[in-house]
Amino acid sequence: MVAPTKQFDEVPAFTQIKPVAKVRERLLFSSLLLLGLSACGPADEPTIIKQEMPVAVIPSSSNPVLNITANSTSQSLLPATLLDYPIGSEEKMVFDAINAARIACGFGAVYRNEPLDFSIRGHMGYLLQNNMWGHSETKQANAASFVGATPQDRARSKGYLGSVGEALVGRLTTYQGGGLRGLGGLTTAAYHLVDLFRPYGDIGLVVAEAGTSNIFSGNITLGIQYGYARKSAAVGIRTYPCDGITVLETKTYATEWPNPLPNRDAGLQPLGHPVFIRGTENSRLILTQAEIRKASDPQPIEVVILNSNNDPNKILQAWEAVVIPLQTLQPRTVYEVRFVGSDNSLSFERRFTFETAAL
Repeated sequence: MVAPTKQFDEVPAFTQIKPVAKVRERLLFSSLLLLGLSACGPADEPTIIKQEMPVAVIPSSSNPVLNITANSTSQSLLPATLLDYPIGSEEKMVFDAINAARIACGFGAVYRNEPLDFSIRGHMGYLLQNNMWGHSETKQANAASFVGATPQDRARSKGYLGSVGEALVGRLTTYQGGGLRGLGGLTTAAYHLVDLFRPYGDIGLVVAEAGTSNIFSGNITLGIQYGYARKSAAVGIRTYPCDGITVLETKTYATEWPNPLPNRDAGLQPLGHPVFIRGTENSRLILTQAEIRKASDPQPIEVVILNSNNDPNKILQAWEAVVIPLQTLQPRTVYEVRFVGSDNSLSFERRFTFETAAL
């Protein structure tokens, strides 16, 4: 397990979470609470407020030992194939799932970045040691565990020079696969979903176990830092979910902050898994129609189309949109998505299907 108070001054060994007795096999995420869903974004990139998939295609057979220090800048643009998480680790499962989804849906692969690993691991240690949650740190709270006041400060202190964003999920269940459940929870929250599929090229991850005296009472926490020093390559209209994808979660379990639907408490009145649509960067994406329905039912589900014009928190860019179902989706069900609009003044119509996992 990760020792929350440890300060890393060398390449960390990543956690292998062992299953407890009576490991549950269902893909549940019922323990994601409002307190545990949080993210923060870079200053000079689009604002990031927060935070069965195909087999991963990022090679992991070669993982040489790299002689660097925590503050090294030499890792920022190292080829992805040289850096991977240990097989069987929670970080490895999350990393592979992110890349599998991004590659399958045309958003491009991301690379593990060790300065970002150091940054997010240090911040998670600070949070768990000081019984806190969020994206800020102060020396007054605990100078010994202080890494940096903001995600950008922490990443820069570890040698990463690009803009960064950060996502945190807490109160995950204490059995193997908690990291994946945290990732599944992020995809049900509209702004967090957008963040996961923006064109960052570098990533740092940590899955840690909180102590029994912590606010998360012995549960698992997930932290992600996104880095924009290298940007992923992707062109044309892309979506997540996309055709043939199976999503892990069917509904929200908490109200996102800031709330994309201010008059709706998504914890008390859950929303369905949203669909993210990204057009050509630096152009304008306009959706005139969007519908989601069960493949077996001609009646569409009521949805809200969120874009840069009606986004109450002004987080979405002009080329981004999210279609949010106003009711929860059903497990083990195929859904059809159809949307019509224009991208960079060119008209289009798209259709695809995705499936929800068994709960």
